[in-house]
Amino acid sequence: MQIIDVTTTQVQIPFRKPAKWSGGTRRSAPAIVVKIITDEGIVGIGECVGPTIPAIQTIVDKEFKPFLIGGDPMRTEWILHRLEEYVLNWKQLGLYALAGIDIALLDLKAKALNTPLYNLLGGMYRSHVDFAGYLFIDEPIANAKDAEEIVKQGYKEIKIKVGRDIEFDTARLREIRAAVGPDVKLRIDVNQNWSVSTAIKAINKMEKYDLQLVEQTNSLL
Repeated sequence: MQIIDVTTTQVQIPFRKPAKWSGGTRRSAPAIVVKIITDEGIVGIGECVGPTIPAIQTIVDKEFKPFLIGGDPMRTEWILHRLEEYVLNWKQLGLYALAGIDIALLDLKAKALNTPLYNLLGGMYRSHVDFAGYLFIDEPIANAKDAEEIVKQGYKEIKIKVGRDIEFDTARLREIRAAVGPDVKLRIDVNQNWSVSTAIKAINKMEKYDLQLVEQTNSLL
């Protein structure tokens, strides 16, 4: 079996409401769908996300595709190792593109072997996985109402975007905790917008609302 083509398609999934986070406001989720096509008709599908979709698409189309054409898709680790070496000097962006190739190769291999993908990743560990609900930055009362709806849907954990204003975020956490009660786990995501000193100050203010974890401060600031 050989790889005969690699294609990419940009997709843009609109949100029902704008998603505000520490780095800006998003109104859609852009991504690239990667397809690795073989001479046996088996197609592996992957996805790239990242900070600049056109650049990532160019990397897959112009930089990675020549490495892949004619290759054996079952040699997953060998292919990925070559690409990792190739992007070494610009890996901050290159790894976003590499992720889509990785996913597509694993999908293709599972199809070729006619087995669920989890069997290639160590086998089934559990029959179901719990997901966390998701809240972006909004007014405290609005966040609290959305949190109540998330809990009604069966979620036991909620991930909350923070990072623009400590006092405002603390007020949001206070309303959310009051709305969902003590048993729901709350985690916050700063998206690298806090320095270490700011993180300490913020967490000290917010710890009374029983945070499960904090993701992720910027150690370079």
